[in-house]
Amino acid sequence: MFAPLKFPRHWQPRFRRLCRELPWLGAAAVSTALLLDVIPALNHPWGSNWPMYFESARFFWDPTAAYFGWRPPLYPLTLATLGNSVGYVTAAHWIAQASMVITIVFSGVVARLMAGVLPAALAVLSIPLLQCAVEGAMWTNMYPPAAAAMSVAAALAVALRHRPSVGLAIIAGLVAGFAWRMNHLGLVAVPLGLGMSVLAAHSLRRLVLLPLIFSIGVSGAVIVDHWIVERWSVPQENLSDQVLQRRREELDRIASGQAQIERYTACTDFQPKPLNMAELMSPCAQQFVASNYGTLAAEDCVPDLKTLLWLLPLCLIPSARRPSWRDSASSVLLFGGPLGAVLIAAAWTSYAEKYIISFLAMMVLIAPLAFDRLGGWLGRLIDHVDLGRLAGTAAAAAWVVSVWPGATTFRADPPNIQRDWESV
Repeated sequence: MFAPLKFPRHWQPRFRRLCRELPWLGAAAVSTALLLDVIPALNHPWGSNWPMYFESARFFWDPTAAYFGWRPPLYPLTLATLGNSVGYVTAAHWIAQASMVITIVFSGVVARLMAGVLPAALAVLSIPLLQCAVEGAMWTNMYPPAAAAMSVAAALAVALRHRPSVGLAIIAGLVAGFAWRMNHLGLVAVPLGLGMSVLAAHSLRRLVLLPLIFSIGVSGAVIVDHWIVERWSVPQENLSDQVLQRRREELDRIASGQAQIERYTACTDFQPKPLNMAELMSPCAQQFVASNYGTLAAEDCVPDLKTLLWLLPLCLIPSARRPSWRDSASSVLLFGGPLGAVLIAAAWTSYAEKYIISFLAMMVLIAPLAFDRLGGWLGRLIDHVDLGRLAGTAAAAAWVVSVWPGATTFRADPPNIQRDWESV
């Protein structure tokens, strides 16, 4: 009766692997508990543009309801399906909270594959320290599931780089495709997955096969999205028209004096033009980027300049244990796409925290990965790579607590619930 618990011999390798993963899995559980604990119970919708999403969801049951053509159909259809049973408000809150839990877990997967167990634990524990992550678990709009889809797509892409297989390639492609069709920012997942499939190829056969299979997966998601549009006759506006309309709204806001004019002194041409490089590189665009960055930083939802300028380059260093150019290329793909997408959007229009949460997995990885790579190479100088990496993780923890995101207590910040016309 009191004999020690013994596992069958064939279970032991799996049990040992599970034990090695327990630190970051436990950290993910703690992070989830901290985030959900601080969220108040709401009996009403909350978050940007929620009436548009609710009305668009109603369209699937009542074709006379208004559908806003800017909104891709995947989230409204999901909300309509679940909301028909439990009510739209309850369904939207369930979707948001489940989405942020998924984001935490798969952000940990990305960090585990890129840096290791302890950096992954640190990465997931950073998420409740971000105000936008806490508030995102309460938004009754598209952006929490968009963040979840992007996190899963990033995790599968990195997994494909480390464990290439045909099955994983098609699953990664499907998820990347759905991330794209869920939210236009999710398009970043497609070149990320394609690039990782190329890096995973160690033979000419795989170099052809893996990207092809990944692309087939993406096509499958696009076909499903197209079927939904056709099946329910969902109105959809052209993306180029949306981009031009957003630019027109921003320029009109500046011209009419609704914006802080001193922030946009270089913006003198108020005639909107199609997206082009000249506009993106103009002094007006630079002022847009500076203004948007200041807004996101004030909302505690973007890495500070120290983190970006000092640590992001360190993420490009290959691993000290088995140095490979593929490590650096993986980092370029993982951080380059989101950084480029944010800069383009921020140079074009107002950029809010609801957009940036799609890239939570990348943001919380910067400090753990940078210090892990630096510590590993310093440890290699004294022939103790693991000791150097451990010291690097300790330094990363100090950075997370004292610099960005910053922590005064080991708990999530309470959400800042605004009751303006747009949010409630």
